Amino acid sequence: MDKIVIRRSVKYCVICVVLFFLSLNSAIGACISEGGYTIELYPEIKKSGFQQDAIIYHFDQDQVTSSWSRRMIGQDGSRSDLFSKLAGTFRGGVLRCEQQSEMKIYYPEGMNHPGGGKDGLHMIIKQTSYINGNLNNQGKITGKIKTVTKEILSRVPDQKTNGKIWVWKPLPDLSGSPDEFYDLLITMPFNIWYTSDHILACGSENGKVLRILERIDDHWNSTINTIDRVQYGLAKSQLETLKADILDLKKQIDKENLDCEIIFMGLPTDGKITKLTQLRFVMEKWKESYTIVNEALGAVQIQLASIKRILAINVFKSVFKNYITWSNSMPTDVLSGLSEYDFITSLADFPRSGLSMYEESKKDGKILTAQFKTKDVLEDLEPFYDKKRDYVKEQAGRTTALIRKTKPLDLEPMDQSLLQFFSGLEWATWQEDRSRKIAFEQLMREKKK
Repeated sequence: MDKIVIRRSVKYCVICVVLFFLSLNSAIGACISEGGYTIELYPEIKKSGFQQDAIIYHFDQDQVTSSWSRRMIGQDGSRSDLFSKLAGTFRGGVLRCEQQSEMKIYYPEGMNHPGGGKDGLHMIIKQTSYINGNLNNQGKITGKIKTVTKEILSRVPDQKTNGKIWVWKPLPDLSGSPDEFYDLLITMPFNIWYTSDHILACGSENGKVLRILERIDDHWNSTINTIDRVQYGLAKSQLETLKADILDLKKQIDKENLDCEIIFMGLPTDGKITKLTQLRFVMEKWKESYTIVNEALGAVQIQLASIKRILAINVFKSVFKNYITWSNSMPTDVLSGLSEYDFITSLADFPRSGLSMYEESKKDGKILTAQFKTKDVLEDLEPFYDKKRDYVKEQAGRTTALIRKTKPLDLEPMDQSLLQFFSGLEWATWQEDRSRKIAFEQLMREKKK
């Protein structure tokens, strides 16, 4: 494919990737709930030769995700399939996202461009879009989109086979697909006029309410810093101030009779509680590791003792077997001192002929060699597991020390008090911190094992 066609294909892919951003002003629906809110940016379209999924952004606390696909079919039978997946954050009024897009272009047989095998796949274009924006006081996110073509794969004739076979080849020169820049404009479907890492406010805007929200956010951040330093006495005092600020917020909203929705996200104790939960998860893993290593060590020690006993018996047997076969008689002077070794009773069944002696000795040698190898392995495993057990005990001790440093007996009651306060607010919405929830679920799954 020549550069002009490649440039057109890449340009087309870029347009498909960012087209929906140009229509963000036409947001047609959204909702706020415990699971976040969604914004439909582009409706589903189905018409001849064109199919487009609805492009929906899902905002779950500070996480933003979206995925969609598009198919276009040309009159000549060519087809392009585009799939895009977006992930990022909307935190403190700042939107940061990356979108990975891949377009596959198919040509039917008989066209100027060769088909890529039975399915006709001929070209793959991979792009990344970097989305950055900021929420303004008009409830809109404005910013820039940068789209970069990362890779173009095309089927080309293999010169080694004189064009009989077509192979995939990356295009090293992407000069025909320069970075593309677009303006970003997302009109939120409701009037978000205040946002931070912990608070979101929408609806009726009010200066006095705004100042209280800023005060709450300052106290919230200060309390987080105090808790991180494990200064729980001071933190308790700060939390009482924070609760008083939140109650003042409710009074001000009622006083102004505002149609205002407030969403609180997480708790000031989330960071320390999440760390404590993760440490407890690690502790469960160390407990599991200790059990596994200790059981393995015990099994190795039992097997080692057994193989040593078997080797002692078999070596003794082998010596006497060969001697008996060679002499064709039992050395009564030797046996007279071995009456306590009851395993010798099987000696009467040993072969007597020279050929049998040779074959049996050869067989004994192989068995003994294998058993000695097993013994060597077990003797290596014993100190290995012993050291591993000591290591697990050491790491478990360190983990226990880290858990104690968080002072769970002081931290957890404070956290439970906050949890009851925020979950009991009937006039505002509270959302649990995602990281904390994931850590807790991970710990519960580990404990159920």
